Amino acid sequence: MAEKGKQPTRASQPDDSGNDAEFRFALKELLAAFEPVIAENLELLRAPDKVQDPGDQRDCEAEIALANRIFGKFWSEKVALAVLPKEVVERFGPIDKWRWCYLHIRCCIIFGWRRNSLELERAGRGRV
Repeated sequence: MAEKGKQPTRASQPDDSGNDAEFRFALKELLAAFEPVIAENLELLRAPDKVQDPGDQRDCEAEIALANRIFGKFWSEKVALAVLPKEVVERFGPIDKWRWCYLHIRCCIIFGWRRNSLELERAGRGRV
């Protein structure tokens, strides 16, 4: 693990030129995972009569399905190894030995995404 007071580093340090290969790889994977969802929303913008009023009821199953659709595609072992600090990966060893942690991180990503989505919805309705 990193020395006390020293920040862990990824496999390669990001540079100021924006050429951090690990970051760019993870971003590409995230954008690819979101692309179908964005395309569907663009179609709804072109046909507003197809937009259904969600009302005040939340469809939890649909929200979970959407999260799994996006982050199931995005959060792969390759992405995890690219974005996690190098020291952590070295300490944990092969991903098979820390699969529980890998899945927990995915859950945390989904929770953070959903929480921020709810805040944006509330802000749009004037209920922040």
